[in-house]
Amino acid sequence: MKMKEKILLIADMHGENPVGIVKQSREEVEQVVFLGDYDTPEIVRELRKLRIKKRFIVGNHDLHYVNGLEISGPLMTMPWQKYVKLWKNNPNEKKFIERAIMGESKNAGLILEDKLEDGIKIAYCHGGIVDNGLDASRYVWQRMFSEENIMENFSKIIEEDYWILFRAHDHTSAVISLREKPARLEYPIGERIKLAKTKRHIVKIGPFYYDNYAIFDSNTGILEYKDIKEELDRTN
Repeated sequence: MKMKEKILLIADMHGENPVGIVKQSREEVEQVVFLGDYDTPEIVRELRKLRIKKRFIVGNHDLHYVNGLEISGPLMTMPWQKYVKLWKNNPNEKKFIERAIMGESKNAGLILEDKLEDGIKIAYCHGGIVDNGLDASRYVWQRMFSEENIMENFSKIIEEDYWILFRAHDHTSAVISLREKPARLEYPIGERIKLAKTKRHIVKIGPFYYDNYAIFDSNTGILEYKDIKEELDRTN
């Protein structure tokens, strides 16, 4: 879709429901993108009911639960088998995630993209956008701490002609920018960062489980990292 708007970005919920912050932000943003790891079908059900333009990325936890696969993680509040049973007992939400994995949904998937009014593209995923030639596991599992993984994804970003890749999974908020000529990685810091259109960017969105989220203005290129507790303090 071609768009020029503010986007609310929420990642790694792990059982924490972001409905409240979405409702609070509705007058400020035009779209919300959920970057995966919902963990419970109840959250997916409530998010799908929200009256706002929204898109859903599948996380590694979501992929494992709906496929009955073992997984472990520090933010899990019960054994993996109970998550699997929970999704099995909620067939509508399970089918929604399954269709997203298979690429059968317009607004849900392993990788999604938007096209701005000037033709520039941005992409969303949970892990990375480079698969291993065998399956899609790296789309949800790949981390970006090593320069090798970072540059591998930047190569794909250049190939697909993306300006920005928004992603989750690393449980940290960070921007990695690539100046192409000469090739050089840059790591801008701050709560408010302008993403230059003369560079490519990988933007990590911190976990909502730890009160993190972000708002991106596609018109100005301004990314704002947010903290729920700080926002509540400002409004009270």
